[in-house]
Amino acid sequence: FAYNLPYAVVDGNVFRVISRVFGIKKTIDSSEGEKHFKELAFALLNKKRAAEFNQAIMDFGAVVCKPVNPVCSSCVFKNHCYAFKNDLVKSLPVKKKKLKIKTRWFYYLLMEYRNKVFIKQRTRDDIWKNLYEFVLIEMDKEEEINLILSQAIKSKIISKGSYSVISVSPIQNQLLSHQKITGRFILIKLQKAPSFHGFQAVSKDQMAEYPFPKYINSYIQSEKSPF
Repeated sequence: FAYNLPYAVVDGNVFRVISRVFGIKKTIDSSEGEKHFKELAFALLNKKRAAEFNQAIMDFGAVVCKPVNPVCSSCVFKNHCYAFKNDLVKSLPVKKKKLKIKTRWFYYLLMEYRNKVFIKQRTRDDIWKNLYEFVLIEMDKEEEINLILSQAIKSKIISKGSYSVISVSPIQNQLLSHQKITGRFILIKLQKAPSFHGFQAVSKDQMAEYPFPKYINSYIQSEKSPF
């Protein structure tokens, strides 16, 4: 605009106008799609009246070829517009499908026995591989703490009548790129040594020697933590 140089503006309005008029189904938020739209916008550009052309197409997209309720009935391109003639006005332009975020409920049991807690290294091909964690019970949705403890008894993680619940943390969240981790930390004092395998008992002082995921570290460093 400042120097009227022959460069095409490609904003949301321009994406929308071009995609609808020409029926372009390439995604506007991909590198391939963006390149294609820029090349086409430059080819359409009136090189001698660049600023005027750019302003016109941007205004056209804002006033006529609107995202919602476009004024197709009085549009000067309606006899040539691919989207209008093929009933694709609402479908264009195309954006990448939003990644569906999966929510996972992690209930961590901080099982304390003789001033030590039990931790284990995550080895599965999943988030936080090779980092350490407490005893985990994963659920599909939020559950009452009593149900979590019943699940722990059923899985022979703890024995009925051999423990006492000291505290339950508030719900804690961490948003990852493709999933949301939500859950609680349940501090349990054991009256006898647990019999499950694969876990190691460490003192609270030794915990600093082990790498934990951010989700667990946030709890450890919080005021609600017993550490």
